[in-house]
Amino acid sequence: NQFPYGNFRVRYQAQLTYELSKKWNVKVFDEVMFNIAKNVVYNSFDQNRLGVVLQHKVNPNWAYDLCYFKWYQQLNTGVNYVSRDIVRFSLHHRLN
Repeated sequence: NQFPYGNFRVRYQAQLTYELSKKWNVKVFDEVMFNIAKNVVYNSFDQNRLGVVLQHKVNPNWAYDLCYFKWYQQLNTGVNYVSRDIVRFSLHHRLN
């Protein structure tokens, strides 16, 4: 194995944020991940997450968002994929 700790995953995310108002944002993102290791033969592409987020800023220290994303993941066979529709609710708190 070329890496002493096995497999590494490299990720790249592109994100666009549009401010609807001082309290509301919309974000669109695409995140792609790849496996890197000598023993990775069939699944160098790991997964892709494509989604949209609606975020509400309650105040400078608190926000919450609702996210939908489509998640494609390649299995280690190299020819089989998993596809999921995911809805996620997140709460964000900034500590000073």
